[in-house]
Amino acid sequence: MVITGVVKVFSAGGNLKNVQGDTYDAFVTRKRLKQIHQLLHLIRNVEKPIIASRSAFFIQSFVKVGALPDFGALHFLTQIVGPHRAKQLMMLGDRISAEQAFQLGMINEVVDDDELIDRANSIANTLAEGPSLLIGLIKQLVNRSTNVTLEDFLEIERADKAYAFKQRM
Repeated sequence: MVITGVVKVFSAGGNLKNVQGDTYDAFVTRKRLKQIHQLLHLIRNVEKPIIASRSAFFIQSFVKVGALPDFGALHFLTQIVGPHRAKQLMMLGDRISAEQAFQLGMINEVVDDDELIDRANSIANTLAEGPSLLIGLIKQLVNRSTNVTLEDFLEIERADKAYAFKQRM
């Protein structure tokens, strides 16, 4: 996944007019969030690294508009940066640079703007030439490891390792 920062915004969030006053419909909001949550699962399971251009930035600005963070931000950010830093980022709504996001473990790599596409292509070629099933399993197992006990995870690992070896043959 490539985050360029080339245009004004990658994602500015929802239209606040849709969730205010007489036009607010909780049922419609829940339905919309369910669809977005399905998209989040797809994005989370993308079996590729995330790189960003140096000019990209990240911000959890929900607090600045009186909204609770959504799209799994409370969950994902807490897992990635820890509860103290997640609270700081979400309660203050401060903008952080791509370099800061890298240092916090939010993205895999930061490159100069003019090198982004070449680097993304290089990574894509490396992954395309690699064992795609194995690369996908690695990401899936890392994602699952945060939600299960060690004993349960080791059982999953045994099953997936046997599957991966069988696929190599």
